[in-house]
Amino acid sequence: METKEKEISFGDLWRIFKKSWIFILLAVILLSSFMYVYTANFVQKRYASSVSYLINYDIEAEPSFSDVKNEITVRAAASDSIEHVLETRQTREALLAKLADKFSVFEFDEKGYLLYGEDGKPQVSRALLASTKISATQKKSVHEDLNFAIDVSVSANDPALARALADAITEHFTEVWQDVVDRETEDGIQRSQLSYFYLSEFEKPSVAGQIAPNALRSAILVGLITAVLAFAFFFCKNVFGQALVDEEQLHDITGLPVFSNIPKIHGDKERASDGSEHSAKLISSQKRSFAAVESYRHLRTNLIYSRHIVGTPVYGIISAIPHEGKSLTASNLAISFAQIGKKTVLVDCDLRRGVQSEIFGVGDEAEGVTEYLAGVHQAPRVYKTRVENLYLVCAGHVAPDPTGLLHSTRFEDFLTALRAHYDCVILDLPPVRVVSDALIVADKVNGLLLVAQAGVSHVRDVRDAMNSLSAVQAPVLGTILNGVDLKAGSRKYGKYKYGRYSRYGYGYGYGYGYGYGHKEGKSETNKQNQTNE
Repeated sequence: METKEKEISFGDLWRIFKKSWIFILLAVILLSSFMYVYTANFVQKRYASSVSYLINYDIEAEPSFSDVKNEITVRAAASDSIEHVLETRQTREALLAKLADKFSVFEFDEKGYLLYGEDGKPQVSRALLASTKISATQKKSVHEDLNFAIDVSVSANDPALARALADAITEHFTEVWQDVVDRETEDGIQRSQLSYFYLSEFEKPSVAGQIAPNALRSAILVGLITAVLAFAFFFCKNVFGQALVDEEQLHDITGLPVFSNIPKIHGDKERASDGSEHSAKLISSQKRSFAAVESYRHLRTNLIYSRHIVGTPVYGIISAIPHEGKSLTASNLAISFAQIGKKTVLVDCDLRRGVQSEIFGVGDEAEGVTEYLAGVHQAPRVYKTRVENLYLVCAGHVAPDPTGLLHSTRFEDFLTALRAHYDCVILDLPPVRVVSDALIVADKVNGLLLVAQAGVSHVRDVRDAMNSLSAVQAPVLGTILNGVDLKAGSRKYGKYKYGRYSRYGYGYGYGYGYGYGHKEGKSETNKQNQTNE
């Protein structure tokens, strides 16, 4: 058999979004609001002032430019140099020093004394220097003759400082510029040709405005990132760790028919007239709903007509992982066969963690399959249950090598003896993904039923279980979806005349639609007797 790999379509993405959009929206609102408040109140604000300057040239002091034939090229070269000089640390230090009267720009030691640099000048505060930035670019809109201009932007943590620096560039640029471009030689100061350029304001400095942080933009960005990550989380959860929801999904994964949807059955234990306790989830209980009983009748009917079997059928009930309702399903299916007059035996083949003795109230110390296969008893210990026609073989005490016992010829002889004495044999087998016991027994049964629980079983586990069963060519007849919320199903599909629950037969849809909540009458009970067969 081959499992069906389901491709992700746009419809699947839309369904994931519809199921998770509320959680995504809440996450977006929460994180965006937090980012907005945090950015607006706790992040350091930055302000910027911009100004445009014309690059002027001192024509009167032009002796070294007499041979220059292309003044446009010279001015263009000067604009590149001016931009570079404006953005240097040396320029910022010099300009900040000019603002000493208005701002605390110098560095002081622990005793409050002014610190001086290597050049003998007061040292500008490192923090203030790091918080300021000057950027310059050519102004493309000016093309008049030989005029060249640049746009200068000054940013700082203090709006007054940003505006003051923009003004200081015009006022002190010539002297700062000459300090940078002039070179000191043995003969004195050698003036560079670039020293003959200076700036004049073309557009006045703007009022310093806040440029960062942008609380609204940060909130929107965080909201978008949150939405993407949240959707990715739910997508991965649905695709890689997806819990089964309905029978259609189970059918798509396994490629097998879903024999029945078993509703959620609530209850713990109930006490019998003889004082013993057994599971209250058995369909033989007087408190079981009509929906629960009918679902197992539907399973029994589909199982009987699924494949023609000569002689006594042996069915194995399996699951991918523990806690999916496998053992309870095996118990109630056995009860359902017994209720139509079939002499049925339920065998607990989970030799590691058998629970059938607890479900039927036989007792934790009940002997069974382990003792027989180990040769302690010559005949299997069989218990008669309270349900007429139903007998139980418990797992027995935990064996050191359960796999070896199930692989023995004695187990094959055991199944042969059961076929000769009973009309139906049901084996409660261990989970497929936990141990290999079920795979060993697979070729000894007429058919296997894979139990999955809605909202609990994961797609990956079910798919891996099917791959393991396919590898040994196990005769898997179909699947059972356990723990279905019938109320949710009726709300979702109730408006359709032929709903999902009526797909596999008239009785199932009719029984659920008409008899939900109806209590079945008293089941026949018998005192529990221990027999040897």
